[in-house]
Formats: sequence, C-alpha cells, structure tokens
Amino acid sequence: MKSIFSILLLAVASLFAIAAPQAPRGPLSKAEVLELVSRAVPNKVVAEAVRSYGIAFEPTQEVLNEFRKAGAGDVVIEAMRDSWRWEPAKPLSDKEILLLLAGDVRSEKIVNMVQRRGIAFQPTGEFLQRLRSSGAKDELIDAVRASATKPFSRDYLLQLLASGEDTGHIGKMVQERGINFDPTAEELGKLRAAGASESLLQAIREAKRVTPPVNQSPIPPESMSPGRTGANAGVTPPVPTYKPDPGYTPQARHHKLEGTVVMMILVDSQGNVSDARETSKPLGDGLDEKAIETVKTWKFKPATRNGVAVPVRVAVEVSFRLYH
Repeated sequence: MKSIFSILLLAVASLFAIAAPQAPRGPLSKAEVLELVSRAVPNKVVAEAVRSYGIAFEPTQEVLNEFRKAGAGDVVIEAMRDSWRWEPAKPLSDKEILLLLAGDVRSEKIVNMVQRRGIAFQPTGEFLQRLRSSGAKDELIDAVRASATKPFSRDYLLQLLASGEDTGHIGKMVQERGINFDPTAEELGKLRAAGASESLLQAIREAKRVTPPVNQSPIPPESMSPGRTGANAGVTPPVPTYKPDPGYTPQARHHKLEGTVVMMILVDSQGNVSDARETSKPLGDGLDEKAIETVKTWKFKPATRNGVAVPVRVAVEVSFRLYH
C-alpha cells in the first residue's frame, strides 16, 4: 500500500520535484497545500498529510477562506488549525543588527524584527553605545534591551506548556538559558500537571540557577502581576486608559462562536501596544484577527521603574461572549 506521502508525490510530482519519495521533508507550504486542494486530491488525504507534516504558514481566517474557495472541506480546515505551530525565525546576532543599521534599514523596521525574532546575545553597555553611534533611535535601544536572553521563570514555562510548545524544545532552551526559580517538588508538580514531560522536568532540575543582573531589561518574558519579585522588582505594571472591546465578525456570530483569545503584548514607554502575539489556540472565524486588531488600539499609562517609563510585556485576555 502506498504511503500518504507517495500519493501526494504522485498527485503533485511537478510541484515537489523530489527524486526519492521517501526523502524526509519539512512542513507543507501554503502553495503546496493549495496545489493539492486545487488538483482535487481527496480532502481526507490532504488532511492526513497536513497532520503528518505540519504547515509552514499561519492559518488566519483570510487564509482559510482562500482555501475554502479553492475547494478545501472542513476536515482540511480543521487539520490546518490543529497543525500550525508558530516557529520564530532565528534570533538576530549583534553583527546582523549593526549591518542592518549600516545598510540604512529604517530603525522602526529593525525594531519590528527584534521584537519578532529576538536576539542571540547579551547586549552590553558598549554595544548599546555602538548602536546609538550608528544612528539607532531610543525605540531600537529599548527593543534590544527587552529582547536580551533571560532565564525561564515558572510562569513562563507554564505559558509555553499551555500554548502547546514541544516539551523537547522547551527542555533544550531551559538547558541553554537556565531558570530563575527553585524547582521544589511543589513547583515541579505544577509543571507536571500542566503537561511537562519527565525529560523536561529533569532538564529543569539540572538547569543552572540564574539571578538576573541589575541592569537587565525590565521587560520580563512572563506576565507581570502585583507583588512579583526578581526581574520585575521596582517595576509598576502598565494601567489601561483606553480599552475597547472587539466586535464580532458576521461568521462568528452566525456560528455562535465563543471563547477567549490570550496574547502577549508589548506596551512601549509611551503606553502604546507595539506588538501583540496570540498564545492560545485560534478561535477562528476572524475573531483572532479582530482581537489582535483591537488590542493594538489600546492605550496604557506606561509601566515605570524608579519613576522612569519603560516598555514591558504583559499577558492579556480578550473574551468573546454572545448574550442569549
């Protein structure tokens, strides 16, 4: 019996152009899945391929509508929703950031890249001065400080587990970055209950304990809450001053869809939301996009450290409820 992948190769041989059908491959691209659907490959076969190999694109509502128009059935749509996992691009190096500045790339664009991809180095005062001398604006300096590699907190590990991140990948990052909490039996029990594998728990037990340096960025990888200590000591959380609720999309209202979108947002030193990333499973029918679009209009009284406004990342929730 031919494997699913062999069937796909026969159906779209010109698309994949792979000599050996058994050769391993990565996630399917949007173009590849669209080609399968448009060539009338059975929906069940396409769905099984999507679940087996994953997809390398985000199944936003706009993208899903495009697939529906191409002939994708509900089984394919659901498979794409279940198979997508956000994979961040490789973090930027210090040389790459300096080269971007030297290449006259707009500072705002570099800020966006730093916020999306992170950095692969610990920025020293000397490096930050080089950035400033190279023309970097304060926003870029803040973004680089915010993205400095930090040890994992228990709360951030819980967030990663809740988002469905692969525990093997989390374990490798824990080994590289260390942790900033004491992995007592109680703490490990909470992580186990959240889905941590035994190999991840062992990595946490063996991880180096890291105390954040005094000059570390005030932006923590975890959500802020009153009374938190450590990296957030002395930081007052941002206070919302304008917080409209998102509206329903016609599709979601028709399907009577309800749920909550959880995301991590970056509130800059001016109190604006400059970045928002969903960490929960997509709701669909345009609600995820609507939530992100609305949250980016929110305004805050900025977080402060020692009286100075600073950017911070915080976790927020947006709920969609129909009143019956």
